[in-house]
Amino acid sequence: MRNTSTAMVTGSAANRAIPLEVSVQMQRRNGLGTDRFPRTHGLYVFEGGTRPYVYRYFPAHQNVRTTCPLDRPGTDAMHDHELNFLRRCVDLAEQAVEAGDQPFGSLLVSEHAEILFEDRNRTGGGDSTRHPEFAIARWAARNLSAEERRAATVYTSGEHCAMCAAAHGLVGLGRIVFATSTEQLLEWKRELGHEPLGIRPLRIREVLPEADMSGPFLQFADEVRAMHAKAGK
Repeated sequence: MRNTSTAMVTGSAANRAIPLEVSVQMQRRNGLGTDRFPRTHGLYVFEGGTRPYVYRYFPAHQNVRTTCPLDRPGTDAMHDHELNFLRRCVDLAEQAVEAGDQPFGSLLVSEHAEILFEDRNRTGGGDSTRHPEFAIARWAARNLSAEERRAATVYTSGEHCAMCAAAHGLVGLGRIVFATSTEQLLEWKRELGHEPLGIRPLRIREVLPEADMSGPFLQFADEVRAMHAKAGK
């Protein structure tokens, strides 16, 4: 079981609660170059440590260095940075629908909260295997060491299908966090009169019994359901 947050805090902020404006550089490496996404967040420093964020912080005026591995929140308890990752997945799913594909988007995030790779569903061209989680597994196998794969987390707008769960396990990736579940997807397809999946709708743990996973998160349900209604099928 992973440890919860640990931190090293130095400077004048060490012994009192104080909001710090920090600039977060999330580096995404996708094989086509490196993009940087500047973000600004408030970091609250408390005696004995910080809230368990895992971004690499670059404080403007204080010397604060965090080493905060991801913990295992329950389905009703998510840290802000993880919700932000899921938010990005849902945004990618929306991009997929606008492009004529199905509403799924996924991120691969390192143990240091760097976005290493992201993709969306691309099945509209006729290749039904072009799922973002499958693309993540293939990219990770080519670009990461076994240790880096084990330490990484996959965030996704929808729970892995059997194909993607198998690929995830075969390349040895770590934790999975999904915004919506297979059960929700099946219920929405019934309600919307869409075609069945065509394969047995296995849950992740039916394919990977020891999977470390969290989800679903109800705050995303209505938005993702609406995308499925718009996408059809």
